[in-house]
Amino acid sequence: MLEPSNVVLALFCSVVFTLGMQLPLTHANNSYSRYGVQLPATHHQRVHVNGTLTIAAVTREGDEGSYSCTALDKQGRSDHQTLHIQVMGLPAQATCIVLSGDPPITLRWLKDGQAITAAASGVLISQHSEISSTLSIDRTSGEHSGNYTCTASNGARTTSSSAALTINSALFFDFATSDNLI
Repeated sequence: MLEPSNVVLALFCSVVFTLGMQLPLTHANNSYSRYGVQLPATHHQRVHVNGTLTIAAVTREGDEGSYSCTALDKQGRSDHQTLHIQVMGLPAQATCIVLSGDPPITLRWLKDGQAITAAASGVLISQHSEISSTLSIDRTSGEHSGNYTCTASNGARTTSSSAALTINSALFFDFATSDNLI
C-alpha cells in the first residue's frame, strides 16, 4: 500500500531564568498557544503532565506556524518561548514484485492511468531486477496524490496492481527556537 505515514509532533520547552538555571516544565505551570489561541484547541492536540504538547495527524494547513510556550514557576517567575514550525512533505514508497511469469518481463508505473516519466516531479523509479521495481517520492505534496499502478507485461499477458496515495500529513524539518525572558 502506498501511503504517507502518520506524524505526531511533540513540543517541549523549558524555563530559563536570569540566574542561568534551567527548570523543566514539569516543575512549572505552563501553557501553549498558537497565534494567540490557547492549546489544546482540537482533539489532535494534548498537553501532557510532563509539559509536552503533542499534535497527532499533523497537516500543513492545520499545524504549521508559530507556537508559544509560557511557564510560571512556584515563585511567580515566568519564561516565554516561541517555536517556529515548518511542515514539509513525507516520503512515500511502493514496490512492485512479479511472483511468477515467463521472461522477458517489462515493469511500468502509471499515475492516474498515465505513464510516469523521468521528468515527473520528485518521483524516482528504481528497477532492481526484471521482476522488481520501486517507486519512491522523497517529499510528497498535493500533486503526488492519485492512483499509482504497476503493470507487468510479457509476450503472453499483462497484469497490474494499484494503490491510492492521499497526502494528508507531513513531516517537520525547520525547528527554530527563540527565548525571551520576562
